[in-house]
Amino acid sequence: MGTAGVAGQGSNQTNNPYGLAFDSLGALYVADYSNHRVQKITMNTLTVVTVAGQANRTVGSDSYHLYMPVHMTFDSKDNMYLSDRGNSRVQFFTRGNLSGMTVAGITSKFYILF
Repeated sequence: MGTAGVAGQGSNQTNNPYGLAFDSLGALYVADYSNHRVQKITMNTLTVVTVAGQANRTVGSDSYHLYMPVHMTFDSKDNMYLSDRGNSRVQFFTRGNLSGMTVAGITSKFYILF
């Protein structure tokens, strides 16, 4: 997967990979920090797909976007809990769902301009 030492945004590339986790079927998940997404790698086929965030590096704070994900873990049903650092929240993704739900932290960002 990818080329060592070369950052990118292609499906087989990462940009500052941060956290790693395996689901119960042995698929590897990578928190692709600077691409603002989570990539799932099916080990027997080396298939790579975006399972959280946007494949095109789009940043956001709604249920379909991430901002600097750092770590994830899975429960017994392979639902994913994801630490979304830039949005100061923990997102919950049911298995196979691309839309997360905030279970801890901020649910929206407010900016005050002076």
